[in-house]
Amino acid sequence: MDKTCLSVHAQTSDGVHHLTRQALAARIQRLTAGELTGVHIPVAPPLFCHMAAGSHYHSQPELFLQLSGTSRMRLTTGVLHVEAGDLLLVPRGVAHQETADSTRAPFCNLVCMHAPGQLHYHAGLPIAQKRTPLAPIHIAGSCSTAHPYGSRLYGYLNEAADFVAAGHPVQHPVIHGLLLAHLALIQALLEQAEPANRNRESALVARARRLVRERLAEARLCVQYLAEQLSCTPDYLSTRFHRETGVRLTAHINQERCHLARHLLRTTAWNIAEIADRCGYADPAYFSRVFSRQAGLHPREFRHRE
Repeated sequence: MDKTCLSVHAQTSDGVHHLTRQALAARIQRLTAGELTGVHIPVAPPLFCHMAAGSHYHSQPELFLQLSGTSRMRLTTGVLHVEAGDLLLVPRGVAHQETADSTRAPFCNLVCMHAPGQLHYHAGLPIAQKRTPLAPIHIAGSCSTAHPYGSRLYGYLNEAADFVAAGHPVQHPVIHGLLLAHLALIQALLEQAEPANRNRESALVARARRLVRERLAEARLCVQYLAEQLSCTPDYLSTRFHRETGVRLTAHINQERCHLARHLLRTTAWNIAEIADRCGYADPAYFSRVFSRQAGLHPREFRHRE
């Protein structure tokens, strides 16, 4: 596809669906041929910690497919440049900040965001900047679709990231197989997700979903804060989000925070107050109440059983 047409296709959900299927097919073909050039899985400790203003981390891995231009990803360990044709896996807990570089070609990337039973994918385009080629990125067209794979879909990415963190090279056959399995599952899912079976998310809901992921560790994250960032009223945002997703926005925020809390309870020795803080709860007692409602267990009981 002509790179000058990418931004046009990236503006609509149908265009994003088509672009994503194309990009997946191209990367799967390269992986099947044994090619792992242009695959990035950064190790950037410390995990689940903001190390720079404007950075954020997620409770689940995030997958980037660079179509054109360059993504400049700032990590705690330095800057990573993701070129056209590259694939980037940002592991959960890795603080990062992304900007677009359109110096050599128009910028466009695709981002797959994972949640239990849901895949969300959107196109990223730069916000025009007059004085610098580096620009923040906004969501253009976006889609979401339910899937029957549960945590297995993003579990492959978690396993690949854990393998790299253990010191294995990205070219390792295990990592190759995990990425191929993950992309093949997404490809099969999107082939089945025709218009009647997938949700064409509005730009507003897609932006709200992304802000929740980016601000998850911030105590100020709430419906009022999101509405201010999105230039709308809290009632309108809540109604729109519930209509399109079937979930209340406040419940969605708490679900995302509790997904992160489950992982931290399983994998760290942090106390309840430390975990509450990293999940965006200023009050550990309130965090424990919310977690208990979500998981059916107090955080300490959950950790003991796990």
